[in-house]
Amino acid sequence: MIREGLRALIGRERDLIVCGEAETAGQALDAVANLKPDLVLADITLPGRDGIELIKDICALQHAMLILVISMHDESLYTERVLRAGTRGYIMKQESGPTMMQAIRQVLSGRICLSEKMSARLLEYVAGKRTKASPSSA
Repeated sequence: MIREGLRALIGRERDLIVCGEAETAGQALDAVANLKPDLVLADITLPGRDGIELIKDICALQHAMLILVISMHDESLYTERVLRAGTRGYIMKQESGPTMMQAIRQVLSGRICLSEKMSARLLEYVAGKRTKASPSSA
């Protein structure tokens, strides 16, 4: 259902096109290899396989592939892991259509896309203000 909504949302944009979609990690790897998209929208919850492993596999297959994670899982639990795996951003599924499109365009333009809250946490971590970037009360 989420894929259908994203396909419809992207389909309304004049400058973007959905070149493929997949339900499983295996289908996704085949699609990336055959279609060579500019951007992969990925989830970390997939039937039968961890989405983070899929992200690592895609990055191994296409080193410069742009990947944006769209997930229902709390960003504070997974953002650091997906960035280390090779993605360029993380956005929650409950975000609005315009926010999704902004995230897609941000990643396509070569920038990293994170919520303000998560960006602040990661910057604090890098600056040595916290012991880790994962869950905390900020």
